[in-house]
Amino acid sequence: MPVLVNYGISCRNPGRLVEVCGGRVPCGRREEQDFLHRLSLLPAADLRTLFLVMGGFMDGLKGYARQIAENMPEELSARCDIFYREHDEGRRVLEIMELYAQKGRTLVLVGHSWGASSLVLDAVARIHASVALLVTLDPVDWRSPPASLPHVTRWVNIYVDYASAPWLNRGNMAARIGRAWEALPGADVNLVYAPGRHSRALDMFREGAQDEVAQVLKRPA
Repeated sequence: MPVLVNYGISCRNPGRLVEVCGGRVPCGRREEQDFLHRLSLLPAADLRTLFLVMGGFMDGLKGYARQIAENMPEELSARCDIFYREHDEGRRVLEIMELYAQKGRTLVLVGHSWGASSLVLDAVARIHASVALLVTLDPVDWRSPPASLPHVTRWVNIYVDYASAPWLNRGNMAARIGRAWEALPGADVNLVYAPGRHSRALDMFREGAQDEVAQVLKRPA
């Protein structure tokens, strides 16, 4: 379970749904569980496509992946419910995914670094529902990636090629130590992030995945 969670992050839960469910922003584990319970009681029509972003080990301080949730273009953010979670909240993410799947909503998931691997191993691999789009941004983990994820319709993996990436870079050093997964046989698409900087989650997303997300979000519900 997470050791320390910053519940004050504004994009952690969709403000629209917080208002619908009583207006009090969850500021702790118990309050957040109460919010999710209230969310589960809403009619399916009140929910949009789930767009969930999961940050890496330093995201609580640096906000590398959080910028994706905070900077979604307005025409896309209006079509989805944006949630943000940190790298060690895989089981909590699974709860949200299951809630939206049970309501018949589309699932679009993005993870960076340790958050990407946790999203894959602790949430996506465990859910018994279809995931429309999974985006992994330079996933890192000592655990091995799955050979495939049959219930994921499309898996886009954007990664740093560490054979040629800069060494004198803190993010790259951390990714090398943590064992970056790099290209994944189970992914439908593997794209090399040419600038070779592990920490640039927002740039990776915009360069290789935002158009894919837009295609899913613009489909009729």
